[in-house]
Amino acid sequence: MNIPSNDYLKWHKKTSLEILNQMKEVLFDVKEVKIDFYMPDNRRCDLTNKAESLLDLLVDVEILADDSWQCVPEIKLTCKGVDKKNPGARVWIVYEE
Repeated sequence: MNIPSNDYLKWHKKTSLEILNQMKEVLFDVKEVKIDFYMPDNRRCDLTNKAESLLDLLVDVEILADDSWQCVPEIKLTCKGVDKKNPGARVWIVYEE
């Protein structure tokens, strides 16, 4: 059983509101999700875990119908280095209109 930390729950709530202010629709026919990460420091971390949290969040706020391979067939993860002032991630969703 996986129990989310309080920090994760705070992040999830704050980021959900930010996303909902930017997008309002469920995206179907997603071709690809690209995520660029900007790290707060030089500590080791796992990009795939960070990406999974973001994809789950996009499903929770109903931007993505699901994050299975059938709905998101391609995912590109890139670390853009350390940005102590503005750490975080930028997400692009490529889809058919």
